[in-house]
Amino acid sequence: MTEQSGFFSKFNRGEYQSAADSLKTKSEKEGKDQILYLLDRGTALFEDGEYKEAIEVLTKAERLSEVKDFTSINEEVVSVITTDTFKKFVPLDYERIMINVYLAVSYFMLGKYEDALVECRRINNLVAVLKDKGMKDFEESPLAWYISASIYEMQGKYDHARIDYSRVLAIEPSFEQAAYDAYRCAVYSNNMYLARDVQKKYPGLRLSDALKGRCKDCGDVLVLYSYGQIPIKRQSRYNSMLPEFHTRTHSDGNLSVYGDGGLLLGSGDVVLNLEDVARRNLAERINRIMAKRLLGVGTKVAIGYGVAKATKNEGLGILTGLLLQAATVPDTRGWSTLPKDFRIARIRLPKGPNTIDIRSQGASVLKKEINIEPKDLQIIPVRCD
Repeated sequence: MTEQSGFFSKFNRGEYQSAADSLKTKSEKEGKDQILYLLDRGTALFEDGEYKEAIEVLTKAERLSEVKDFTSINEEVVSVITTDTFKKFVPLDYERIMINVYLAVSYFMLGKYEDALVECRRINNLVAVLKDKGMKDFEESPLAWYISASIYEMQGKYDHARIDYSRVLAIEPSFEQAAYDAYRCAVYSNNMYLARDVQKKYPGLRLSDALKGRCKDCGDVLVLYSYGQIPIKRQSRYNSMLPEFHTRTHSDGNLSVYGDGGLLLGSGDVVLNLEDVARRNLAERINRIMAKRLLGVGTKVAIGYGVAKATKNEGLGILTGLLLQAATVPDTRGWSTLPKDFRIARIRLPKGPNTIDIRSQGASVLKKEINIEPKDLQIIPVRCD
């Protein structure tokens, strides 16, 4: 977690613009934590609805993450005998992917749908690169594919939409909304074979309901609900040389959307459990981190031996080795303003002005008036920590 004074207290109170402003200078100054400042500032701008500025900041973070995916010899030597915190911060794989997810949603909110689709495809390319590097347990973001599928459906490209909805189900089969969507798009593309295939995979769902009440003058609203706080990395309780995640949000959020007169319009399911993704990502990296730490132990012993030989003082050599070992702490930096998970509730509303009440844990989170156009698709991002 970055050491910016006041930022997190402002962010957690929902004072997103003020939080973003507090990091402006630090995020523009080159340094080992610049990418972290950019990521946290970008999140704050996104939550404040400043999508154009969020794109600028997160794009810079993405570019620096690629350029700085290397370490100078001096940095590497120092990190081997002490800690990786001396190195420039490079996001973990899931953090890199989340940059593109936020960029995709931001472009969508600005009505730049083709740019949003480009960001979704970049995620696919990045995942392919990660798998080539041995990250076999890492998958595409189902949230990104759901967004791209929704855009394709809005554009009338039903077969493209069905493919991406099916990708969501392949990664997150419990997200039942995507089953309704995949079935609907299969029917609209006149592919009843694929529609029946979806029905076979989800026999407990009345997928035909996805076609009921579909009017030409209606539009769709996706409530994108980000809940809780992602776990933060700390020094492991069992091995002081390694990091481990510590949970910050112990409850599970829920999402319901109500209309006029308290009518329940829909509820949301988890489309991306980011906490689970983060833990799996760190677990895949832990062996490499451990190997480097063991190399560091050997290096420190050698340095201690060298000091003892040079000074002819065995005690000083032992002390040097112990001091170096004490300085070994894991790198616990991370993009800590990410949520624990993302949920989506999809509702269909008639043309014209509508009022919706978004609730979580029985309490109203946001009441919003929206104007619906025929075949419209709107995303309403909502955050609750």
